[in-house]
Amino acid sequence: MNPHKICTYVLIEDNPEDQIRFARIALKFNVFVCKGTYTTVQEAIDDLELKRLVVDVVFCDVELFDLNGLEYGIVLTKYCRFLTYITAFAHYEEFVLRKKGDACLIKPVTEMAMQVEVLDRLYRRHGHHLPITIDFGKLMLYDSHEKAHFPVSFEQILYVQAADNYLSFFLEGDERKMLRCPLTTIMHYLEPVDIFLQVNPGIIVNTQKITRSEPALLYLKDRIFKVTDKYLDRYKLFREFYGF
Repeated sequence: MNPHKICTYVLIEDNPEDQIRFARIALKFNVFVCKGTYTTVQEAIDDLELKRLVVDVVFCDVELFDLNGLEYGIVLTKYCRFLTYITAFAHYEEFVLRKKGDACLIKPVTEMAMQVEVLDRLYRRHGHHLPITIDFGKLMLYDSHEKAHFPVSFEQILYVQAADNYLSFFLEGDERKMLRCPLTTIMHYLEPVDIFLQVNPGIIVNTQKITRSEPALLYLKDRIFKVTDKYLDRYKLFREFYGF
């Protein structure tokens, strides 16, 4: 799985117009990455087998030109964590569960259906595989004890500390959250916000919370962090921009 993305998927759909409609819906969530679009189930299976790839979600149309997609339910579950069928007929939903399907989307697929029927259920069931996502401008961090994602606004974060593939989020109010996730993943979400700066291999700080700055040191309330050589250039630009 691409460590910078949250939810990988493939789509099995033989109608080009429906492929385009689906891609537009998926792009609105900013959490999906497509690993392939296929017109037949066998084409998808052959490619996933060749790549030895297991994706988070397989979206499969029921009414394919050459067969009924439901007949491959058991096989498709080998290549995904969450099998979702797509159909134009609402009464097919009961058959989906019998054929190892986890969810059923009715055409035309809507954003609400994608959120409620797929993403929400996927996160509840497989949150440990999807430790971070974004929802309504907030980070959703997976709590392994509660088995659920919890929201954290960017402004709440004081700094993030990485150690042994775990991240500790130190928040306002002396609150701390920990989850299993590589540093590269959280940087994908924090860098575009502009207020976050990595200052050494294990620390990312919220620059709005810095209380004092020196050429190779910064102070964040009662914590002191050293800026190592690799990160000095960006830190110097920060100091110049803000007049430290």
